[in-house]
Amino acid sequence: MSAADALRALARAEDSFTTIQLDCLAEYNTAQLEAASGRSSSGGVRIADPTAENPQRFRHDWRVWWRRPDCWRDDIIWDTGHSAVSIVCGGASSSHVSALDPRHMPSKAPSFLARLGRRFTRQEFSYEPTLAERLSQMPLVQPQGLMHGWSLATRDSVEHIGRAALRVRATRGPDAAQFGMWDYVDVYDVDIDQERGVLLRCAAIIGGSEASVLTVRSVRFDEPISAEPFAPAGA
Repeated sequence: MSAADALRALARAEDSFTTIQLDCLAEYNTAQLEAASGRSSSGGVRIADPTAENPQRFRHDWRVWWRRPDCWRDDIIWDTGHSAVSIVCGGASSSHVSALDPRHMPSKAPSFLARLGRRFTRQEFSYEPTLAERLSQMPLVQPQGLMHGWSLATRDSVEHIGRAALRVRATRGPDAAQFGMWDYVDVYDVDIDQERGVLLRCAAIIGGSEASVLTVRSVRFDEPISAEPFAPAGA
C-alpha cells in the first residue's frame, strides 16, 4: 500500500454515499491540546461538558446524521447526560445545549456561570451553525482536506468494525488544507475506509502521543433518513 492508495481512498468520500449515520467515541487530553496551542481550551475545545469540575481529560459520544446535500445533525452527549445539538437543513439552522437550558441549570447558577465564562465563549453555545463549520468540526465524514498539502504515509491494512481500512500517518505540509479541529496539530493517524473514503478512526498526535481520538463504533450508509432528526434543536 502506498500514499497513492490512501489518496484514492480519500477521494471516494466525495460521492460514495447519499446518507451517513455515524456513532463514535471522542476522547481528549485538553492539557496536551492547550500546551500545544499556547492558549486556553476556550480557544480550541468547545466540547467539554460545561458542568464538569475537571475537563482536563474527558470523553463523549458523538452521533451524526447527514442527508446530502444539505441536511445535517450532530449530537454530542456527555457522561452526565447533557447534550449539545447542532442542526442545519436547507436554509435553517439551530443549536441547543441542554446544560444551559434554564430547566436544567444547576442550583448554584452564579458559580456555574462564572466557571463557564472562563472556559467557553458565548458563540460556542449560542450560534447558528453552518454545514461547512460542522464538517470542519467532524473530520471523519469529509476528510478530503488530507488530499491537499498533507504528506501521507500508509502504514498498514487494518479492519475496523468489520470494514477494511488503510492506516495512514498524515503530516502537515506548508500549504496544507484545513483538516481537523485544531490548526496547531501537525500530525494525525487515521484509518481510511477503503470502500467509502470516510475515516473510521482519527487521532491527533502531539509529542508522539494521542492527544485526541475519534473512534467510529458504528456507521450506516445510504439508508433513508426522515425529516424528524432535522427538526429545530431544543424544540
